[in-house]
Amino acid sequence: QTDICDWIVDNLLHLAAVVETWHDGIDSPDLVACTPPGYRYVERARQRLDDGAAATTRTNHGGVWLFYVDKLHVRPVLLPDYDTFEHLCVYVQGSGLNTLVIVVYRPGSASVTEAFFESLTDLLERTVVYKSVWILGDLNLHLDRANDTHTVKFQHVMSLFGLLQHVSSPTHWSSVDDRSEERRVGKECCG
Repeated sequence: QTDICDWIVDNLLHLAAVVETWHDGIDSPDLVACTPPGYRYVERARQRLDDGAAATTRTNHGGVWLFYVDKLHVRPVLLPDYDTFEHLCVYVQGSGLNTLVIVVYRPGSASVTEAFFESLTDLLERTVVYKSVWILGDLNLHLDRANDTHTVKFQHVMSLFGLLQHVSSPTHWSSVDDRSEERRVGKECCG
C-alpha cells in the first residue's frame, strides 16, 4: 500500500490509474491506505461470481482505481459493462484538464478475441463527443511487437478514433512485477 502512495506522491501525479487491484469495494482498507493525503479516488471492483468455489475465494482479482489530486473535479461517466475487460470512466476538469479518462483492465489470463476489439470499439464510439480522451491501464497486449496481429488490430481501432499511443517502450519487465506496468503507463500518460 505504501508503494502506491509513495509512487503517486514522489512523482507528483495528478492522476494515477491502478488495475488488477484485488479489492471488493469503495471502503476497502487497502484502497483507503493507498490514498495519499490531498487525494481522492474512484474505483470499480470486479463483481464476485456467485458460483460456489469462486464465491468463497478470499481474493477478488481484478478491479480498477483512479486516484486524483483533490483540486480536480471528477465526475463519473456511465458506460455499459463489457465481458472482455473491466473499466471505469470519469470526466476530469481542473488544472488545465478537460479530459475523459477511461481506466481499462483486460485480464491477461483471457485470450484476445474479436469480442474484445468489438467491445473496445463500442466503448470508443460512445466517447467521440469528447475532445480529449485518455485510456489508461493494462490491456495485456504486446504493443511492442509491431507486427503482432493483436497490435495491428489495436492500432487500427485507435486510429479510427484519432487516438495515439503515448507509451513507446515496453512496460512489463517480469511476470512477478505486474504493478510496474500500471505505474509506467500511468506515469507516461499522466505524469
